[in-house]
Amino acid sequence: MPFPKLHQGRLSAIATTALQLTATSRRLRSGLWITADDGNANPLYAGEGNAITADGADTTSGQKILPGDTAFFAIDDPAKMYVIGPSGTTGHKVFWHGS
Repeated sequence: MPFPKLHQGRLSAIATTALQLTATSRRLRSGLWITADDGNANPLYAGEGNAITADGADTTSGQKILPGDTAFFAIDDPAKMYVIGPSGTTGHKVFWHGS
């Protein structure tokens, strides 16, 4: 079986509104890694769908990713993922890759 293709990208200008990780749908077989830039001042939150919140309700809060940390998501398409920052967040970024 051939290795799955690697997909990667960056999302900048993350603030207090949930942003889609990428608008391009891609098939992932092994999941997705998201790394918060180590220069970010605040943690970020990532999750499936645009209803995620930053440290909000139990049912909507995304996975917290501290500056410089990486989180893995068992998901089949990076276009399903969204990222948001808490109050006061501007200009943050993440890097992602999946296969």
